[in-house]
Amino acid sequence: MGPRGTIIHMCHSQGALITYLAAQSLTPDEQSRIEVINFGGARALTRQDFPHFKRRINYYSVNDPLLTFVPSARAALNR
Repeated sequence: MGPRGTIIHMCHSQGALITYLAAQSLTPDEQSRIEVINFGGARALTRQDFPHFKRRINYYSVNDPLLTFVPSARAALNR
């Protein structure tokens, strides 16, 4: 990957929650090298939570029942 490489991390459902928890232990420098693409995640990965991620994308279906139970997912859909 080298000193300027980028990690593209894709997660789905519970994997998004695991990513959220694991990313909390990363330094801002480590986070700045990661792009996260989240599909229907049990936790949205937001700019407020991880301002140093290179990029974060949260995909949700508008009819996903998860949107009823996960406020961060609903908020991510509305952005």
